[in-house]
Amino acid sequence: MLEKGYYVSFVNCGLPYYIGGVIKDRHALFVSTPESIESKYHVDVRINSEVIAINPEKKSVTVKSNETYELTYDKLLILTGSTPIHPQLEGFEGENVLALWNISDTDHIYNYIDKYHVQRAVVIGGGFIGLEMVENLVHRGIQDYLVEKPNQVMAFLDEDMAKCFMSQQLILVSIMI
Repeated sequence: MLEKGYYVSFVNCGLPYYIGGVIKDRHALFVSTPESIESKYHVDVRINSEVIAINPEKKSVTVKSNETYELTYDKLLILTGSTPIHPQLEGFEGENVLALWNISDTDHIYNYIDKYHVQRAVVIGGGFIGLEMVENLVHRGIQDYLVEKPNQVMAFLDEDMAKCFMSQQLILVSIMI
């Protein structure tokens, strides 16, 4: 198993709760380590190892880590992961625009809040993580606002169900991008 980053398994929905101080122990975010996966499933786990090329004829991949090397395989399963969506808006590249996607992002946001004594924040996106982030910023005493493109949070839910997620502390701003 090749992992581009350092962490192989963490509780994604727990990230906002660590930022908000509800989860006190950062280590509680981790489900598995490379060592536990290797021990339990007998899988060779290589972190900080990015696949930069695939050669199906040779049944090999080129891996970039501390060095670049070729690794052969019998069967190849490609799990590409994902990346956060960044709205194409002016000013969105500022140092105070932070994405919450992984452990590194979590650490950065947590430290940013402490370093700059953040008092107000805008959360963009009213899905599970966005709403959890809103909740946890409030828990940390930060006034926050939620911006969501559709006219309701949790857009995949029926309107009546989505209303359950609204509260006095949440201001929903519907915008058209």
